Amino acid sequence: MRLFVDDLQAARATIEAGGKPPELYHKHRRIRAAWPSKADERNEAFDMRAQGYLAAVRAFDAAHTADTFNAIIASCIACHSVSCGGPIDFIDGMKWQ
Repeated sequence: MRLFVDDLQAARATIEAGGKPPELYHKHRRIRAAWPSKADERNEAFDMRAQGYLAAVRAFDAAHTADTFNAIIASCIACHSVSCGGPIDFIDGMKWQ
């Protein structure tokens, strides 16, 4: 997950500097093989949330806007609201205002 944070922060900085960030989907698709902190939470619901995250990443790759970036952040918050809520404040702070 920290890789995802680093990639998102770098993508945003690149866009704000007038550049085009690399596509994120090819690296971030690994989320479907990730394991939550609690192994018993690796279930169909986790996979559905991972798919939602990847859909948001694909949308961002297609259009680098604050709205598509914030959709990724919203999907992170949605998942962390169910499991491992500790980083929600940090994730919320990543929103592109």
